[in-house]
Amino acid sequence: MNTSKYEKLFISEAIDYIEQISDSILELEREPNNIESVNSIFRGLHTIKGMAASMGYGDITQIAHQLEDIIDLVKNGKIKLYKELIDILLKGNDYMEMLVQKKPVDPDILRSFRSVLKSIEAGSEKSIESKTSELVKTVTGNVLDIIFEDDVVLKAARAFVVMKAIQDTGYYNDCAPSYNDILEGKFEKNFKVELKDNAPIQDLIKQIKSIPEIKDVKHLAEKQIKNKIEDKSYDIDESGIKVKNDIRVSLDRLDNLQNFASELVIARGRLQQLAYGLQDNELINSLNNTSKIIANIQDEVMKIRMVPVWQVFDRYPRYIRDLSNNLKKNINFEIKGRSIELDRSLLNTLADPLLHLLKNSVDHGIELPEERLSANKSEQGTLILEAKRLKNAIMISVTDDGKGIDENRILIMAIKKGLVTEEQAKNMSKQEILNFITYSGFSTREKANDISGRGVGVDAVKNILKKIGGSFEIHSEYGKGTTFNLKVPLTLAIIKSLNIRVEKERYIIPLTHINETIDIPTTEIQNIMGREVFVLREDVIPIIRLSDLFNIDTNKEKAKYSLVIVNVEDNDFALLIDEFIEQTEIVVKSLKGILSDIKGLAGITILNDGMPSFIIDVPGIFEMAKVR
Repeated sequence: MNTSKYEKLFISEAIDYIEQISDSILELEREPNNIESVNSIFRGLHTIKGMAASMGYGDITQIAHQLEDIIDLVKNGKIKLYKELIDILLKGNDYMEMLVQKKPVDPDILRSFRSVLKSIEAGSEKSIESKTSELVKTVTGNVLDIIFEDDVVLKAARAFVVMKAIQDTGYYNDCAPSYNDILEGKFEKNFKVELKDNAPIQDLIKQIKSIPEIKDVKHLAEKQIKNKIEDKSYDIDESGIKVKNDIRVSLDRLDNLQNFASELVIARGRLQQLAYGLQDNELINSLNNTSKIIANIQDEVMKIRMVPVWQVFDRYPRYIRDLSNNLKKNINFEIKGRSIELDRSLLNTLADPLLHLLKNSVDHGIELPEERLSANKSEQGTLILEAKRLKNAIMISVTDDGKGIDENRILIMAIKKGLVTEEQAKNMSKQEILNFITYSGFSTREKANDISGRGVGVDAVKNILKKIGGSFEIHSEYGKGTTFNLKVPLTLAIIKSLNIRVEKERYIIPLTHINETIDIPTTEIQNIMGREVFVLREDVIPIIRLSDLFNIDTNKEKAKYSLVIVNVEDNDFALLIDEFIEQTEIVVKSLKGILSDIKGLAGITILNDGMPSFIIDVPGIFEMAKVR
């Protein structure tokens, strides 16, 4: 049977189940007695096994089958749940995902891993004679003799953890007996691993000794190497593919549908203006009915594009777990507001920025357990990823209870890099100091590692937020923790906005950034230290004239002006304009070519009269005003 036409459906379905399995494994690690998590893992593996068997994907079927058997043993209390067993379950899930997405996987590694699973399932704790002849050779160099406790439980699983830990360092060279034998548990109480010449021996010995049930690790000068042993293949069983009540649609098709709906909105606005101009009641009534249908289509398309944030948020717990284990940190990672919905393309755009911030919190923010204890904190740190619904936007926050940001250290580094003079630094606010970490290449870490310290993470986040019309804020208290806030619109396609006029030019300001609007007489505008301001409820608000920023020729001073009060990075300021025209929904079109480099503009739209109007980039205006 030709199964190629079902391949896309299989990949899409399988990835969903793999994500579900990963979530359930992590939940099981937190609550070892949670039978629902066990059942969820079992159901997911069973379904993937059946789907893969139907498609003829042998490797996926075999791994799913073996993992399913192990989970069944856990379910029936025949295998105790260890941290190392969680590692193996997660690794098996990783291999399935790689195979589903057709990523390259070394066949030898895959066979060895299946051997580990077979050993766990069989409970092979006793020595098994090698079925092949032994090929011996002597090697000089850094060799570790790894000795297990006499009463070690699940020896093969412990061996897998040891080998994985060594290989992850990049210093692994060879082993004896063979790699396959070790992972099958085919050794008595010890095995040997050869390391590269530059390996930090004492650090590695300390790391391996920290693994439970390792009795000792000795540094030797020679070893023996055995042949690899091939494992038997497993029988493949089949079951049907689970039927769902929904269908899958590619994001490209949703984008096309959104574009057509957007064009209908533009056409509707133009027709309405023409109809009211002609004062033809029959035409107006007919157009009003058509307008309702278009509004319903637009609403349904918007709903189709909206997805719960958990579809991206749930990728992170596994990553945080592995990263915190790698850094020897004890972190409780919480996700809140999982059901909050956001435009699918926007959510995908935010995936990498959020990962940057989470890595920053784990690496820079949360301290090692011993450091937290000495600071009178709990040994376990807390990291929270939360989504909240605002009036016309979504607020996504990354919060940790770590050591916070040292403002003095940031200021010293900023002066050192020439970003600010010592004299200017004396008058800087806390928020202005914190904002230095959003500068390109800025980092307080002297030496970069493979996680952070290169000064690209926070800078990248801020730039992406600018592109999607969002804003980025940092709040931190030294010694207590840090919060990163990302405020984003619900969608990029159709947004609620305010249509305004400056002289003869019309502009659009997204409601996401607007706090309020107000009309004031010219006499209320004051000048303080060369900057125009006005007082609003005892607060001094800076004024930015759009006519000055965009070089618009203005007539004589007017008796009154309109002000749009906006907020960026926790700062309120007022955009001075001539008139509020209307609040409206607009279709956003991106700027291309030479227009894409114009500061202060985020896009363009078509108004109801068919004329184009620029969309103002409020955070960009704020940056331009600071430079001036």
